[in-house]
Formats: sequence, structure tokens, C-alpha cells
Amino acid sequence: KAMPRNRILLESDGPFVNVGNRPAEPSDTLAVIQQLANHWGITPADTGAVLFENFRRLLGTHPMSP
Repeated sequence: KAMPRNRILLESDGPFVNVGNRPAEPSDTLAVIQQLANHWGITPADTGAVLFENFRRLLGTHPMSP
């Protein structure tokens, strides 16, 4: 709750993290997006947009980056 939305990124750590009995896969991030959306009270699409923008900003490809 204390982490600002604009500081959150997703990462898939398979094969180092398991989901059930299998290694995590990038598609498993969809469940995380849904949980964040519920927590933030916004749609999964808007949550994905926030996360994508955070990633773009990290890479320095944000149109407003210095």
C-alpha cells in the first residue's frame, strides 16, 4: 500500500519461481495485474497501462523523460 503506483514493475522469474507445480511464465503476470487492479480500484487495462508506462520510463523511452 505504501508503494507509489509509478514505481511498480512486473517481473517473471521462471524458472526460479513456481506457480503451483510449474515454473512461472510471463503469462502468469496477468493474475498479478488483476490483483493490482482490484487493489487500486481500476480496470486491468488501466493497470496494464500504468505498468507499461513505468517500464517505458525506466528505459528512458518516455516522451516526457529528461
